[in-house]
Amino acid sequence: MGRSLDPATGASHADVDAGTWAEYLRVLELPPGLLERADPGDLHFALGRLDGDPVATGMAFDHDGDAGVYNVGTLERARRRGLGSAVVGVLLRDAVARGARTATLQSTGMAGGVRPPRLP
Repeated sequence: MGRSLDPATGASHADVDAGTWAEYLRVLELPPGLLERADPGDLHFALGRLDGDPVATGMAFDHDGDAGVYNVGTLERARRRGLGSAVVGVLLRDAVARGARTATLQSTGMAGGVRPPRLP
């Protein structure tokens, strides 16, 4: 799915904010060497918390005005609370702030129940 972005895209969420590479890897239970050749400065993260504990995350990579959104995931115990949608919303909001004009997201069937953030 792709869509154009404007300054009103995305939203804040009290339990979602910018995350780090280490938090992203930890929440998704990914090995520390993943994408070791990538410059983490080129990647942008959002982290969702449940009672202060990191339980949801996602990553964006900007290229030629497009923010690609990747690997959005929520730990099973924290699903169905809107954190995955909120992570995407924060990634899109931050992409607009970085100057992205479009966003692209591909998902698996598991994300079928996730509702994208409302856009104008």
